[in-house]
Amino acid sequence: VEAFEQRFFGVECNERSRSFVALVDGAPAGVILGGVRAFGGVTTMRMGAMAIAPEHRGRLGLGQGLFERHHQAAREAGCAQLWLEVIVGNDRAAAFYGKRGYETVGQLAYFQHDAPGTIAPPTSGAPCIEPCSLADARSRAPATVHVNWQNQPFCIEQVPGQRNLAAIDGASIAGAIGLDPSGKIDFLYVHEPLRRRGLGTALLATAVHAMRPASLSVGMPRDPSLEAFLLARGFGRRELEQQEMRRAPWRRRAREVTGPMGKEPEGSPLLMDSTR
Repeated sequence: VEAFEQRFFGVECNERSRSFVALVDGAPAGVILGGVRAFGGVTTMRMGAMAIAPEHRGRLGLGQGLFERHHQAAREAGCAQLWLEVIVGNDRAAAFYGKRGYETVGQLAYFQHDAPGTIAPPTSGAPCIEPCSLADARSRAPATVHVNWQNQPFCIEQVPGQRNLAAIDGASIAGAIGLDPSGKIDFLYVHEPLRRRGLGTALLATAVHAMRPASLSVGMPRDPSLEAFLLARGFGRRELEQQEMRRAPWRRRAREVTGPMGKEPEGSPLLMDSTR
């Protein structure tokens, strides 16, 4: 239970007040997790997870009922968009979301390195690399690059022991890396004029030396240049990929698929706020 709470109500930034449990005959039968943050410049409700007990799937409208309550919470919070991720290949889930107005807007790729100690820093021209705050590291990140929900500062700052390093060029930050104790890379960037000089490799090697993780992992929006960088340094591409799906702008529709907007369909199960 503690691990679940730390992940889903900690680093994933779901909120108990915006997460709901479906009950059938008084027993939990489904759950939907949600969290509201400023994301992509607008107030956003993200669905962190939805699960239905196997014996109740396809029956009683549990998924629709949970989605109704999720959307109602988003309206109450004044959200301008809804967001979620779904595993590529989970066509049934993608179709369910698509019928409810969600559209695919991006794709996330995942990489792993099982021997991070083999990543060697450049042999010459070693840059000055110093610890820095998350705020300083992210303040210099390219503003036009899309960053997925899990790599946003509001998620990163929930991780105990997370560290950030910056490569200094003169008096300014030329690039930075954020790394969790688990080996998850939160971000890694180098400004365009200073790329291909070994700064990215130096940041990666320095962070590994400081944290000594058993492995490294990273999930990010598809980016050919960064993917090539990772593959050239011994990372392997994982089979897992996810679609980012978005519903926006928020619009009032006469009826959802099975019921009026903001109301539960007849015969739907009892839905409870997860804080109760």
